[in-house]
Amino acid sequence: MASLLVVGSALGEMAIPIILGYLFGTIGPMSLMYVAFGITLITALTFGCAVYLAAAEGKEVEGPMPEDETPAVQILKGVQEERDLHSILSIFKSMFFRIM
Repeated sequence: MASLLVVGSALGEMAIPIILGYLFGTIGPMSLMYVAFGITLITALTFGCAVYLAAAEGKEVEGPMPEDETPAVQILKGVQEERDLHSILSIFKSMFFRIM
């Protein structure tokens, strides 16, 4: 599937300027708007197909995560003592000042 994306993008990079140059010579400058609109429609259709295929393939998306199950809350629950929090903060401070 990834190879189709690479081949499709390479063909688009080569074909669109050639088509646009031909249309620019025959139709005029307005052909740029026609080509841009056509590419937008194709992109919207591709996105719609991707959403449809993703919904048909996987399970339904559940609602947002409860606040007590977010990763940040789980990390904070893992810190048992105040000194652990201070050691974590000191590690972040040392990393920050090392970068700067």
